[in-house]
Amino acid sequence: MKKTNNKGLFSLMKTIKVRYIVLVIMALLIFCGAIVMNYFMMKGTIREQVASTGKLNSYTASEKFVDALNMGERCTSLTTFAMESYAAMDVSIEDMKAYLKIATVSVQTEIDPSFDGFYAYYKDQLISSDDWVPPADFMPTSRTWYKRAIENPGKTVLVEPYVDADTGKKIITIARCLSDGKTIVASDLFLDDIKKFYHEMYNDESSANRSLIISDTGYIVTSSEQEWENTNAFDEGGFLRNIKKEYLDSDTYECEFDRHGLSYDVYFQRLYDGWYSVTAICLMDTMSMQNYMNIIEILSILAVLIVITVLISHIVKRNEEADSLNMRLQSTADIYGAVFSVDLVNDTIEFVKKSVTTFDSHVMVQDLMKNDKSVSARAFFADATENFTDTTYLLQMREFMDLNTLNERMINENTLTVEYLGANNVYCRGRFIVEQRLPDGKISKVLWAVEEIDKEKRKFLKLENDRRKAEEQRIIAESERIHAEQANEAKTAFLSNMSHEIRTPINAVLGMN
Repeated sequence: MKKTNNKGLFSLMKTIKVRYIVLVIMALLIFCGAIVMNYFMMKGTIREQVASTGKLNSYTASEKFVDALNMGERCTSLTTFAMESYAAMDVSIEDMKAYLKIATVSVQTEIDPSFDGFYAYYKDQLISSDDWVPPADFMPTSRTWYKRAIENPGKTVLVEPYVDADTGKKIITIARCLSDGKTIVASDLFLDDIKKFYHEMYNDESSANRSLIISDTGYIVTSSEQEWENTNAFDEGGFLRNIKKEYLDSDTYECEFDRHGLSYDVYFQRLYDGWYSVTAICLMDTMSMQNYMNIIEILSILAVLIVITVLISHIVKRNEEADSLNMRLQSTADIYGAVFSVDLVNDTIEFVKKSVTTFDSHVMVQDLMKNDKSVSARAFFADATENFTDTTYLLQMREFMDLNTLNERMINENTLTVEYLGANNVYCRGRFIVEQRLPDGKISKVLWAVEEIDKEKRKFLKLENDRRKAEEQRIIAESERIHAEQANEAKTAFLSNMSHEIRTPINAVLGMN
């Protein structure tokens, strides 16, 4: 068997490693250059970053409020549409209250379990789904939600936050007046979660950034600066006093103003019917952020240098492990005299390795060595079976080498092995090894590997023959022993019988005397 010389291969791999390291270093230098270039370019784009941050923060801050608001508005509107028919039929107060309870349960079950419920002003009386009884001095017609709804018939209105007479919490009321012009349907939106969200948005005392929600009148509903709540942002001394409210006539609006010596970029995001989410980004904070970013970039370069150094070390180590593994695999592969890769789907075969000279004279083998893709795998195996197998093993090898039944025989196996006597009177071991399977589990490629086992096979056969002969001698000896024992037993029985026969007449004669 020929030994493979790997010296040239290892030298080539070492050369490839050096080139790889050089390429990585070049990539690192390019990366560092790009970071330095970005450092200078960042100064020209800082305002764009501020604008993007402001718009994103404004949208993020408004999203939670809008979700809650839209849910309440939709529920109130849907309930109003149903109540229109009840009001038109002039149902009783108890029937209307029963419907409010049904609508509340439906919302709590299907949309929001924390929904507080509906209430209405119907037939000059306040009714609610939770049977709340108002104090004697409670006048629904004096409440802001009633007045706003009456002033805007057929339109859903929002009422600026106030303290709920029942729970004592701050709420926003969503109300709508029916087409009869006197029946009002309303629901409350509690602000606890929304206020907490805004309070935590800019909770860093060193930051001058602010976020708030203002109503259509400029009333600050909630703010990251809690002392601003319940004041008007456009009044004298208000945060937005330098902005004319009339400018807010679109879904989004942005501007810049100075306050207490600080410059702000301000972004407005429309929420609902004149209500806005406002985010103010302090440019002084932004410049501080730029300095932090510069430091981060420098640290990033150092981190990248460390990471790439570790990466190169890891790659070199992995390559060394791969080289060691390849050497082990090569040593394992040296066991086989010939290895073929067989494509069962396309019926093709190619050499992976050949060191057995037995195949050299075979025409198809010579074609394979020329990389001839026209050689049929099935034809090759059928022909090789007939030419390279001793006649005593021919029937067995025909069945084993049948590629058409290979999937059935290896359905739960990844290897299949046979030992046979070659036409050159040399024992061999052949092995099918699954190389690739299709998604349905069928084999698409296998390796056919052949190794010579003549010495070990003949040694095994000799041992088997010696064992068989020893067993035959043992059986013969055992048979002879049993035969001798049986002869002795027959002799003893004969003498015993003869002794009895002689003693009987003698005893009779002696008795007569």
